[in-house]
Order: sequence, then structure tokens, then C-alpha cells
Amino acid sequence: MNSKILYTKNNAITDSKNGLYSLGAMRLQDMLLDYYKDEVDGFKISISELTEKLGLKGNNDYMKRIELWAEELTRPVAVRNYIDRQGKEVTWAIAQFIIEPKIIKETHKSNFLVGRFGDNFKDYIKATEHYTKLDRNVHHTLDSKYSYKLYEMYRRYYRLPNKVMKNYHYVSFSLEELNEKLGTKYTAPSDMLRGLKRGSEEILEKAGIDIYVAWFKKDKEFHIGWEYKALESTSIIPQERVDELVDWVIQSIKNPIDNMKAYKIEIAKKIRNNTLDGLEQFYRGMLQHKYGMTEEEIEATKEGDKYKNFVNKIRQTLFD
Repeated sequence: MNSKILYTKNNAITDSKNGLYSLGAMRLQDMLLDYYKDEVDGFKISISELTEKLGLKGNNDYMKRIELWAEELTRPVAVRNYIDRQGKEVTWAIAQFIIEPKIIKETHKSNFLVGRFGDNFKDYIKATEHYTKLDRNVHHTLDSKYSYKLYEMYRRYYRLPNKVMKNYHYVSFSLEELNEKLGTKYTAPSDMLRGLKRGSEEILEKAGIDIYVAWFKKDKEFHIGWEYKALESTSIIPQERVDELVDWVIQSIKNPIDNMKAYKIEIAKKIRNNTLDGLEQFYRGMLQHKYGMTEEEIEATKEGDKYKNFVNKIRQTLFD
């Protein structure tokens, strides 16, 4: 996992009934949210930048996909509970995210996606409060709408005074509410639950965030919850080095591993919680043998009890 790249997303968008958007359209919307500034009416982004950031490199159908996703973002959606630019409290509105998108060719090689932002969109998007910070390096590695929306909800509701059950905080949703958020039409809670569980498993695997989901038949509601603790990492190891340290640790295991995927998740969790036996020795050994760093160089990456990230290249041979 790379270092955090935080961006803000207005809660009116997170809470909107935009479930009919595809995952690709949601990602494109987030890119445009980053692009938007108060003083601009429109946007102009190169297709090459879009293909890279949307994970479309090597996809021969990339232009068609961008066209379809941009078309989706012209569809009106309902947004709620924000303060507009005139200072009025809005409880409900229909907003169009972008207007008249098109792809233009300015040179023989460069294509650009251009368009205008909808007026109602401008009313709520730049609110100075009621927004959520998301980590792009987590959010945009998620491969399903379930995991994408679950991560948004986790960040959106994390610090709010949610309901508490044992050591977990949780929020509750009806089947109808989740259908609206995800664009599904499930009538059986078990079908929705399967998708939510796949999403939570993906988030755990890719980000080490443990989100539990459950259906409570008596209350006719889903619970989406998490263990409440500081969001900031307490690990002595830089977050961006966790995945490669997991691989480094596994290289030292001589006994066969039955379930490699589950084992990696468990090792990563122990690294993030500072509970792995020999954690610091493993990390310093990786820096020394994989990157050729001296003890002095390793110490220079340390601040207090924690290690900072570094930019050394991997040593290719013992003689580099």
C-alpha cells in the first residue's frame, strides 16, 4: 500500500441515492471532485491522465468506458441536507453532476474530456463542513461497489455517536436503503448480505480494515460496524512498507502454509498492531539486506519509536 493520498468528499454525495452509477462512474466522479474549484465552471482533463488514474491502461476499450461513465454522471440524483451558496438549508434537491460532457481532440495525439459542472452540484460540493476524508490509495484499489461504498460509510460514520454493541460501533440500514445506495434490487436480505461480506473481505485484505456486516431479522435491518479506535496508524512500521514486510516475513517461514491469503492478512494485522514477534528485527533486516542500508542509515529513518518511509532503490546484487 502506498502512502496516504487524502481527498475530501461532501457527505451529501456519499449519502446520495447514486447507486445506479457504475463503479467506474463513481471513480470518475471522485476524480472530478478533486479537480473542482470554486472559481471554475467546467473541467478539462486529458484522456491519458484519466486512463492512468482509472486503471484503464492496457484496456483497448478505454475510450468507450470513459464515454459511458461520463454519460452516467449526467443523470440527475437526489441529494440531501446541505447549506447552499446563499446560506439556505436544503433538505432535498435533484442535482446533475456534470453537463454536456464531450471528448475533444486538440492535437493529433491528445484527447481531452471536457464539460461543465451542474449548478445544483456547485451549491453543495464546496461546503466548508459536513465532508469526509478518504484515502485514495485505499478507495481506488477496491474492485466492487460493495467494498467501495462500505469504505465510504466506514469513514463517513466512524467518528459519529453511533450505536454501540460490545466493543463495536455500528450504523444500521434497511434493505431498501442499501438497495438505493448500491443500485441493487434485492428482495432477500441474504443476497445483500453475501455482497456486503465480499466487500468487507476485500477491504480487510487490501487495507487491513476489519468491517463487520450482519442482518438482524428481528429488527429488519443490517448492521455495519467496526472496532472504534484511532484511525491514525500506531504501527512503528511505515504504512507503505507493510505489504512488502509481510512478504519478507513469509520468506523466513520454513513450514508449509495452508492458506496463504489468510496468513498474509494475519501477519499484516500483527504488523499494524505492533504485535508480531521480532517485528523490528524483521524490518531492519529487510532494510539491510533488500536495500543495502547501513545501521546508521536505518537509524536515520527513525523518529522516536517509529520508522519513516524512505526512497532507497532495491539492491540488485551483493556488490551494488
